[in-house]
Order: sequence, then structure tokens, then C-alpha cells
Amino acid sequence: MGAIADAFANAFRDFNTDGAPSSGAYKPVKSVIRALGPVLESAANQTFLQSGAGAVAGSLQAKIRQRIDLRDYAALTPGVDITAALQAACNEAFARKLPGTGLTTVEIPPGTWNLSATIVVRHGVLVRGAGMLSTYLRRTGDYGHTFQIGLPGSSGDVGCLGGGLTGCWVYHDHGAGQFLQQDPDAFINPVTQPWAHVMGYTMTNCIISENRFFGLPYQIYTYGAVDCDFEHNWALGIWDPEETILQEALATIVQDYDPALTPQTPRHNRYRANYLTGAVATGRTITWPGSHTTTDLVASLGPQRVFWLKAGEATWITDNYIAYGQVGGLVVEPTSGVINNNIVGNFFDSTGGYQLVIDGAGANFCNKTLISANQFAGQGNTLGAILVAVNETGTVSALKTTITGNDFSAFVGGPIRLDGALGANLTGNSIDHWNTKGFYNSDVDLRCGIRVGDASDYVSIVGNLLGGNGAYSGAGGCVTGVYAVDPIGSHVLFDNNDGLVSGDMFAGTYARVTQPIGAAGSGATSIVEGSQANEDYVRVAKGAGRHVEYSDTTLLSTSGLTGVKFYKPLTVAPGASVTPSANGDVTFQLTSNTQLTFKAKGSDGVVRSGSITLA
Repeated sequence: MGAIADAFANAFRDFNTDGAPSSGAYKPVKSVIRALGPVLESAANQTFLQSGAGAVAGSLQAKIRQRIDLRDYAALTPGVDITAALQAACNEAFARKLPGTGLTTVEIPPGTWNLSATIVVRHGVLVRGAGMLSTYLRRTGDYGHTFQIGLPGSSGDVGCLGGGLTGCWVYHDHGAGQFLQQDPDAFINPVTQPWAHVMGYTMTNCIISENRFFGLPYQIYTYGAVDCDFEHNWALGIWDPEETILQEALATIVQDYDPALTPQTPRHNRYRANYLTGAVATGRTITWPGSHTTTDLVASLGPQRVFWLKAGEATWITDNYIAYGQVGGLVVEPTSGVINNNIVGNFFDSTGGYQLVIDGAGANFCNKTLISANQFAGQGNTLGAILVAVNETGTVSALKTTITGNDFSAFVGGPIRLDGALGANLTGNSIDHWNTKGFYNSDVDLRCGIRVGDASDYVSIVGNLLGGNGAYSGAGGCVTGVYAVDPIGSHVLFDNNDGLVSGDMFAGTYARVTQPIGAAGSGATSIVEGSQANEDYVRVAKGAGRHVEYSDTTLLSTSGLTGVKFYKPLTVAPGASVTPSANGDVTFQLTSNTQLTFKAKGSDGVVRSGSITLA
């Protein structure tokens, strides 16, 4: 037997000599009974030693207390309100937290449990459910954030160092009829304020993983998060015609900074393998305006933005599914520093506007952004893929942006629009099949593959595949490959781009320039290699089927123009069969194998012609 059993057997044996009746009945002796105490105490404080080399012994009691089961604080029955018990468990877990002791886990068993007040989580506390399809946390009121991780403030004992939330399905039951089969007419818990399921303040080394969230204006909102992991979450922003606050919801996930709420700027956070989307609440009666179809509008419903990056350094946004935002999928809108961020390997699906937007608030801008190996799928109902806008002061929103190795297809408008990009490098992208509905046949701003204009400068467009894929033949198609309109400077390089050939789409790339090259005072030189010692020029390199269209009639004036260089055969349209219409117009055409014919209209309005015989 064990030590405790042996001590009790000895203290309360039947005979003076155990097992020998002839020795007489034993009368317990107090000293022997007192000896039981140390045996029990030793048992209670015995050590725990994990198997394996290098294991360190510790108190068994401390080992057991590393985890707190919610059932230790409440008698749980299906559908019971666990708010008080869960907060008590989190408080006890925080009280046990000492420097270097690691996490204390509060475990919530499988089942559907109600919450009626905000749960505050502090340092070293990890709330763990039994899995997102096992532990359901149901909000039953319009009371505030569901979980608050850390305390707000600019100094003192604020925030949360270590801890987080994992393995739960957290939802607000407002009768939306969404997913859990509630009665769509049971409008029981409307939302009136912009609450979040997770509101984080100064989170450091925290984890939000393997959860599902839906039903509030924000699902996850953090201020000053540092070195945190947000992974394998499923977050849905619902658009509901019966709840105004859900129609005005700003985002599904937000990373932000406010010096009044946190002493640290967000940095080094990782958002990986999340499913981030918006949806229309089922069971509602929705009247679609105008001639739009359900498919068109569903793409523009959900939160205003799916992922809203307002501040942060070295943020990694990787391997996520991002879709169904009214304005955009991923919106980088710096209100303070946004630098060295990486957007890699994501799948962008239908949205109402552009799938990825960089748009500085005030005079703020985003510095050094990598956009790589993403799939941008317009599905035939999304305006565009990437928009770099001018900020609110009319200047650049993005410095040093790299867009490389992405795939773009099936957009209602043009996939890439750079209005406020200073120092952008586009290389190795595959861009095909846009203007899918023919909405923008008369608007070249929105029917081109890449548009560069406004405040953009120093843009390199090299080694991309542009155009092709006739899946939407007859609807407008890929009209223009690259359209450079009045960029602020004279530095846009267009080189070594190839065109796809399919159906009714054009073969090769097609560049359109709309301002005088090197014209005095314009500062606008569109598709160029550079501005080198009074030599501004257009360069179109490598391959047949490349076209450059000049829409400004003063392009070939001598006003500051040093040279235009073509590195492949030049075709001029219209040919000599067309009579020049304006004074100074010249046409020429190879009218036979041995004759080149010219026509010119002089300042006197007379059209004169001549021919050169070729040997």
C-alpha cells in the first residue's frame, strides 16, 4: 500500500500486533495519531516530475493550479450565465501570476454559455475553450466589449503581458438568423454601440487563436499590440438591414494606436491563416436598389473594411482569406506610423471597392510595404485589386511600395491604381481580364490594367504579364495595359512586360501617355526610363506588339523635348491615306515595298505630300 494507507492502518490496527488476535485489542495512541499529520502534509506537497531528460521537479499543487476549470467556480447547466464565474476564475488566475511563472489557463468546458458583462483578462491569463465548435459564448445584452484584454492607459500597470483567448465561438445573439438558426423575427438583442468581441490594450506576447467571432461592429480591435499572434480565427462582420450600427460597422479587425490608451506603438504582430469576411444576415427582407443584382450587392455588404491597419511596424499579414468589405478588404490607413509591413500569400475575394487600399489619414503615409504572392480574385463583381490613393492633403500615401509576384483577374474596373505612390516597384505580376462588365468602355481611368497618375512618381513597371484571357469577351475587355496620366514627376519605367493572347483581348502590352513629354512647366513625363541631363524620353523595350499612344497633340513639340527613343519597329497611325487635320500634323506610310509617302499640313493650312523611293 501507499504511505498514507500504511500510516492509517498502523494507527487504527485491530490488535497490538497486527494480525495476531492473541496480542489483545489495540487502543490508538495519541502520538501515533498525531504522526498522521506530517504524512498527509507531505503527500499534499509532494513534487511533480515530468518524464524525460532535463525535467525539473515542482510542487504537485502548483502543477494542478496552473489550470483553472470553470466548473470549480460554478455549477454549470446548459445555457447558464457564466459571467460571474468566468470573471472570478480570471481574477484568481491573475492573482497567481508572478514574474517568470508563465501562463495560468482558465478552461471553459464544451457547451453553450451566456455572457452578460465584459470579461477582463490581465497578465498571464489564457482563456481556453474546448474548441470553436465545442465552446459557444453567447452575448445576451448590449453592454460593452465581450472580452477586454489588458487595461487602458498611458502608464502604470496597464495592458496584458502574456495571455489571450483561444478555442471559443463568441457571438452576439441579436436575432440575425446567422449560423445558429435563431428565429429571424426574434429581434431580441439589438446592438447600438460600436462594441468589439475582443478589445485589447497594450497586449504584449498575447495570442488570439482558433476562435470564431461574429455579430458585433468590430470582432477584434487592439491598441498598442506588440509581438502578438492572431491566427486561425474566423471573423465575420454582419450587415443587417434592421440594425443601423451593423450597417455602419467600420471593420472586422483593427490594429490601432492612441497615446491616451497605450504607452507603446504596435509592432511585430502576426496575422496568419485567418478567415476574415463580411456577410448579409440571413432571414432578413432586403430590397436591392436600382438595377443591381444580389450578387453585385453582396460583394459590397459587410463591414466598411475587413482588416483595418491604422498603425504598426513590421506587421505580417499572411495566408489569410479576406473578402466582403463595403469599401475595401485590407485597408492600410495610417493615422500614425505604418512602416515595414508585409502582405504576403493572402487570398483576396469579392469586395465593394478595392481589395487592398492604402490611403493616408491627414498627411500620414505608409512607408516600405511588401505586397507579394497574393491572389486577387475579382470574381467579376469587384471594382479593383489595389488602390494607392492620395492622402487627405493631396500628397502621397505610400513610399517605397513593392508589388511583386501577385495574380490579378476578373475585375469590373482596372486591377491596380496608383494615385499616391512615391517609389513603387511592380514586377513579376500576372494581370488579366478586367473591365468584365464593360461598364468603363468610355473611361480609360478605370479600364486599364495599371493606372499611374496624380501624385505618383518614380514608378517601375517591369517584367509583368498584362492582358489576355477572353472569358468576358464582348464586354469591353482589357482595353489598356498601362495608363500613365499626368504623374507629378518624370520617372515611370515601363520595360520588359509581356502580353497574354486569348480571345478578343489584345496581344502584347499597351501603354497610353497623356501629357507632353518634357513640356515646360508640366513636370510630366509618363512612361519613361528616367530624366537624365535634359534627355527625357519614352522607352518601350523588347518585343513586337507593344504600343504607345500619345493623346496630347503637343507631344512632339520642341518645348523641352530632347528625344523619343524606340527600340523596336515603329508603327504610326493614322497612315498617309488620312489627310492631316491640324496645322503641323504629319502622317507617313509605307505605301509599297519601295515607296514611303508623307503628308504634312502647314501653318497656311495647305496639305503637301511627297514620297521617298526606297532601294
